[in-house]
This record gives sequence, structure tokens and C-alpha cells, in this order.
Amino acid sequence: MPNDSEELRLRDAVIGLRAEISEANFQRNKAAAEHEARVNALEALRIKDQEVIARLAEDIAAQDAELVAVRQSRTWRVGRWVLAPSRWLKRGSH
Repeated sequence: MPNDSEELRLRDAVIGLRAEISEANFQRNKAAAEHEARVNALEALRIKDQEVIARLAEDIAAQDAELVAVRQSRTWRVGRWVLAPSRWLKRGSH
């Protein structure tokens, strides 16, 4: 049968271990909450990036369509024929 001092020492050890477990659980929960916040922030950034990429793709498509329309215009075609001789001269001088 343990004596009183031994029993007090064991109770003190148990109390200390319980405190360490509580602190470890607190730190684990805190780290899990921080991790979840980071995951949510990254997901929000990913969604925002996808929106920006979609907008840029729309802008590029609109600019491509506009360029095609300009190049198909009568003014563009006439301008190409008018300026063709000067382009030929520039190419020949190199």
C-alpha cells in the first residue's frame, strides 16, 4: 500500500498529465482551425483566379473577333493593296 507522500506524488503526476493533455488538445484544435481558415482562403483565391481567367478569356475572344472584323472590312483590304508596294520595297531593301 503506497504511503501518503507516494499517493500525493502520483496524484500530482496525474494532474500534470491531464493539464498537458488539455494543452495539447487546445493546440491541436487551434492548429486545425488555422488550417481550415487557410484552406478556405486558398479556395476563395482559386475561385477568384478562375473568375479572372474566365474574364480574360472573354476579353481575348472579344478582341480576336474585333480583329477578324477589322481585317475583313473593306477599308482594311483596300489599305493592304494600297500599302503593298511600300512593303515590297522595304522587304527588298533588307
